[in-house]
Amino acid sequence: MQSTLPASWYRWSYKMNGDLAKAPRFDSVPEFDKDSYKLYKVHTHIDKLGFVWVNLDAAETPTHSWEEQFGGVTEQPRLANYDLNNYKFDHTWSMEGKFNWKTLIENYNELDDAQTLRIARCG
Repeated sequence: MQSTLPASWYRWSYKMNGDLAKAPRFDSVPEFDKDSYKLYKVHTHIDKLGFVWVNLDAAETPTHSWEEQFGGVTEQPRLANYDLNNYKFDHTWSMEGKFNWKTLIENYNELDDAQTLRIARCG
């Protein structure tokens, strides 16, 4: 098992308990205190279908529990015909290029604009 969680953007890494393990180029920054940059705990819930729900409420106990917010979500009639135990992983893809990864994600997720863009290009 991995002993640290890398944060590639700034090349920081965190211990599994959320403590900042290292912060390159910040060792010489006056008054930089690693303890001030710990990761905060998140609350998780795994439902009966196997989905992992994450609550980013930083409070020790979430302000609203999963049951309060989503209790019964797995009992929705629209899910009755799905047997998620039979689902199989289909595929993955990757892309390499000289671009900011956030631009790729933004454009990938903005497929709702594709029709508008197509009309604009085709006239």
